[in-house]
Amino acid sequence: MRQALLALALAMSLGLAAPARAETVVETGAGAPTATPQNLVAPGVGTPAAATQPASQGTSAGLEMPDMKAPDAKPQDAATQSALMPAGIAPIVVPLPEPVVIPRSIVAQINLSRQRMEVTVDGVPRYSWPISTARRGYRTPVGSYRPQRMYRRYFSRKYDNAPMPYSIFFNGGYAIHGTTDLKRLGRPASHGCVRLHPSNAATLFALVKEYGAGNTRIIVTR
Repeated sequence: MRQALLALALAMSLGLAAPARAETVVETGAGAPTATPQNLVAPGVGTPAAATQPASQGTSAGLEMPDMKAPDAKPQDAATQSALMPAGIAPIVVPLPEPVVIPRSIVAQINLSRQRMEVTVDGVPRYSWPISTARRGYRTPVGSYRPQRMYRRYFSRKYDNAPMPYSIFFNGGYAIHGTTDLKRLGRPASHGCVRLHPSNAATLFALVKEYGAGNTRIIVTR
């Protein structure tokens, strides 16, 4: 028994005794120390650096991650965008569509058999008026005409100074004009002119003045 104790004391003095278990304190991610059992190395043997340095908090494998925040995007003006385009590539320019222009026009369609005038403005039917054209023994010329001259107040030199307000002459002495003989509108009664109610004659006169003789057509059909 005495020999065994001497042998154990000798071994301990030479550093050959079995390592004892102890508790070391490591810091966790929460910051509170906890006791973790670890093997103690034999006296005289250095402690590895990895065992003594705690990992950095909040990173992966102890490495600090760089700030990955993207820079603020700033709008680029046209000159900057043009400078950034590759050489030899022109920007695509889409032209705006041309506006559709509808020609302005007036058409006064005179029908001798129906004794009626249909007025179309810019291709849209606007007015339908009763008229009086040439009675028996006289004629109203048939064809397509344009206004030649216009008079707001006019009196016939050939027929006893008869009033012809809002006269639109379209073929020599033939004209569209207002009349006071309202009872005979809708049937032949004139010496060849096209008679209208004075208010209708005034409306047609104003339209022709506005649109111009070049944009007005007078068509007389049987």
